[in-house]
Amino acid sequence: IACSFAAAAVQAEITIGVSLGTTGPGSSLGIPYKNAFSLVPKTLGGEPVRYIILDDESKPDGAAKNARKFVSEDKVDALMGSNGVPSGIAIAQVAAESKTPMVSLTPLPPMAADRSHWVFIVPQPTELMMGAVAQHMKSKGVKKVGFIGFSDSWGDLVYNAVNTLAPGF
Repeated sequence: IACSFAAAAVQAEITIGVSLGTTGPGSSLGIPYKNAFSLVPKTLGGEPVRYIILDDESKPDGAAKNARKFVSEDKVDALMGSNGVPSGIAIAQVAAESKTPMVSLTPLPPMAADRSHWVFIVPQPTELMMGAVAQHMKSKGVKKVGFIGFSDSWGDLVYNAVNTLAPGF
């Protein structure tokens, strides 16, 4: 006697850990990002997806803590975040260490090849953003620029981009 068993297709749930600064100085960006997750698809590639969203308080140490929790406790398939460069850098470090893919929601500084392999940066590079600003300033006849920026990795990215672009404009 031959028996055959028909089993329902097993669907694996895809889990994405999302760290956002929904409080603190970055909340003006973090809250809209968080709200946008109500619009994302409930499946990816035909598989169900679950987003775990945690507040990193716009702090790099909070972002790193969230990323480590996602990787070690939640066993996420991928990381996303954050809405601030310093926090994004912290998550990227955990992504590289744990070999977990990351979608960065903010520009990041250049990384070593072994780290950048795990990180996919969504926004345009800082040089492209600042190039548009420099082009506009040139078209308006601006000859001198004063820079007031954040004294963190975001400020460094903008400052370095401005210094690189200034001679050409």
